[in-house]
Amino acid sequence: MRHKSSRKTKRNVPLLDLHGVTSDEVFGMLDRFLLDTSDEAVVKVMSGKGTGVVKNRVIEYLENTGYSWSYELKPDGNQNTGVLLVRIR
Repeated sequence: MRHKSSRKTKRNVPLLDLHGVTSDEVFGMLDRFLLDTSDEAVVKVMSGKGTGVVKNRVIEYLENTGYSWSYELKPDGNQNTGVLLVRIR
């Protein structure tokens, strides 16, 4: 499996960028990322918007594993549906 690096945002929140990742790679990458960041309170997963296939796989994984999530809010208060905030603890 190809490894796409994660990074931290300006506010030091770990970020997993899934742009260019196939839907078959999502579960493995999310699993590894969430395990690696298990000491964090919140992380970001950037699924992008595109066709929605990757985003739907991310949501499926989070719901099946019991993680609480929401969409990131833009400065104008609207939801950024391409970035999910995942509560780890």
